[in-house]
Amino acid sequence: MTRNMPGGMGRSRSDWYRGVTGIAEGIAGFAAVTCDVFDTAIRRRLARPGDVLLVVGARLAAAGLCGLRAEGFRAAREAAEAAMRRQAAARGEDEPRIGEVYGYLADCGVVTEAAPAARVELACEIAVCEAVPEVRDAMVGGKGAAGREVLFVSDSILPGAWIAELLVACGYPADVRVVSSADARLSKDSGRMFAHALGVLGRAAGEVVHVGDNPHSDGVQARAAGLATVMWAARGLGPERGEVAAGGAMLRLLHSRSE
Repeated sequence: MTRNMPGGMGRSRSDWYRGVTGIAEGIAGFAAVTCDVFDTAIRRRLARPGDVLLVVGARLAAAGLCGLRAEGFRAAREAAEAAMRRQAAARGEDEPRIGEVYGYLADCGVVTEAAPAARVELACEIAVCEAVPEVRDAMVGGKGAAGREVLFVSDSILPGAWIAELLVACGYPADVRVVSSADARLSKDSGRMFAHALGVLGRAAGEVVHVGDNPHSDGVQARAAGLATVMWAARGLGPERGEVAAGGAMLRLLHSRSE
């Protein structure tokens, strides 16, 4: 069952809002906002999230940190993250950390140095990401801000400090606050992150509204934790043409552009 937003707006907590006016209206009346990062606060210019790993692989090879071609690195990087996720789950944790992923890659001989290679991945994310203007304006400027406390909450293997660096590079304020599932070992997907975020804010759930794009982690799980939600409709991606999918990394990247 859904509940109405404060102020008698007559919209349900599970409504989808589009544009800055809708987001600003949805978060009005709340003391604090938690906001998803990828595909909500920022978006990749590449059409498929995995394509950034092709860029990472190319840069690592150019820097002499990896001997694999871009496609080979992407496959190894995805396999390493999957292995670290299994280990994290066995420990009762929701999220591995990027340092663990690159440590695994170094142990396997895929990269020569773990820490510099991991920083290359962050640099690539900064290069391909941009702010979603409607969300940025609602979070930090004009009517949407209104002195409201904002905490960015991300399910990511990146540490919160790196996500903050990424947000600032995309035009968010230098004092942006971030909690990451990698740091907390708790995720929005499991629902456990929301209690952690409320503790960071020092707020009761009824004082906080969550903005995000994922129907489960940003919608169902946030509402189960007692938060109101404003769902941001992320842009859909068209299918990759067969001749592009069969091509090499550079061809795929040339065609990998978000609409």
